[in-house]
Amino acid sequence: MASGLVWQLLMDVGHLQSVVQKVVKAYQPSSTRWSKVTQPIGHVQLVQLKKRSEFLRVASTRLSQITPGLILQCRRHTLKETQAYKSATLRLGFTVTKKVGNSVIRNRVKRRLRAAAQAVLPAKAAHHLDLVIIGRQNTFKRSFPDLLADLEKALNKLQAHRGDT
Repeated sequence: MASGLVWQLLMDVGHLQSVVQKVVKAYQPSSTRWSKVTQPIGHVQLVQLKKRSEFLRVASTRLSQITPGLILQCRRHTLKETQAYKSATLRLGFTVTKKVGNSVIRNRVKRRLRAAAQAVLPAKAAHHLDLVIIGRQNTFKRSFPDLLADLEKALNKLQAHRGDT
């Protein structure tokens, strides 16, 4: 009797292990998320800015465009940085302050900005740039097509100002 009960428990544990393995496999993070890894889109690589010094370097150029949904800051790579990267790169950073809202709202704003950047920048942005996209209080309420239009408008103004193509 006891051996039958032990055998049944072992079978249940084995079944649970296979179920857990399936669940873990189904919910593993996707390796296609560019925010965590470098991913080429077309012929442009999108790389995330992570260090505070990189954000400050972009802000120090004082090249920015303000739209109702976001603020876009820009810095062109130096010759040394351009040569260091094998392919055309576009480095992105996202910032949303506590003025925008609590952490749930800030994270949602960052996700919306990240999606807008993935939709617009590979086709429209010049290569070898550092861009910082800053979320505003209005970003959360703004419709996604308007957010895309804001990003494209800011990018076009910055590129016209810099003479980029």
